[in-house]
Amino acid sequence: MKPGDNKNQRLLQNENYKTCELFAGHFSHSIEDCFSEDVEFFTILRNPVQRVTSMTKQFLTSKIYRDILMEGAEKRGDDVFWKNVEKYLNTNNTDGLLAHEVHGFSNYMTKCIAGCDTSDPDIMVTQEIYNKAITNLQQMKYVGFFEDYKKSADDILSMIGVDVEFEAGALKVSDIPTSTQELFLNLNKYDVMLYKHARDMQSNRVDNITYVTALVDINRGDLGSPNFQRSFDKYLKHLKLLLESLKDQNMVVYVEPEHEKYVQSIKSDRLIVKSITCDDLRSSEYYNKIQTIRQSHEWLNQASWLEKSPQ
Repeated sequence: MKPGDNKNQRLLQNENYKTCELFAGHFSHSIEDCFSEDVEFFTILRNPVQRVTSMTKQFLTSKIYRDILMEGAEKRGDDVFWKNVEKYLNTNNTDGLLAHEVHGFSNYMTKCIAGCDTSDPDIMVTQEIYNKAITNLQQMKYVGFFEDYKKSADDILSMIGVDVEFEAGALKVSDIPTSTQELFLNLNKYDVMLYKHARDMQSNRVDNITYVTALVDINRGDLGSPNFQRSFDKYLKHLKLLLESLKDQNMVVYVEPEHEKYVQSIKSDRLIVKSITCDDLRSSEYYNKIQTIRQSHEWLNQASWLEKSPQ
């Protein structure tokens, strides 16, 4: 672990550290040093200018910052307020409590993804650090965007198999003076490059991917075991979430004939719906081979629950 990485130190001191399998927060990529096994990363990036703008306004919860940023201003966000922000960032770059590197005004996303110690105000992003961030970004399991927060969160929850109901509030986009925007861009040039690279990654993947999925009712709702019983409505609900999260993507969906209209009512564009039934699966050339595998001792002995699982 990198010395002085305070968030990692706090993580190790958490009583749930050794039993928890999912960690969410503003962690540096160096969190992987806390684990002996491989770690998979998900991240959500935000437009750098809007991220710093939002963070600036959040600082008003502290009296120290409020006195500095609101000096002479009539209200938060007026011209005097933003002039104070510019003055603060131009004159308090490296010293004291107000050091803007510590508080994330400059290339914070790049430092996090590169695995830098974000509590160290002396770390300035270089091309080498940026290149490391790009390498880590490309190896992540998922990269989403704050501007598409609902979709990004749904995607991540679906990938990790967590069913959580939540509402995403409307994204607030702030108008700031041109001079302040230019300052934010200059302070975050590597974050701007990183964000653009991530958007390009998403665009390239989207254009070249067709998602294929299937859903048939195997009557799990009729099972006697509470461990494996699950209503088909639950599966339809998750299919709806999947279709909504991929509404702008190419998809092929195999469902039973009675559910074709359900799929088409949720997603109509860039969609091919194909009919499939349990009998179709049973008549497949692979069905008997699959049964041989799943009923073998080698397969069943992989986990204690497999023998009673409907598979």
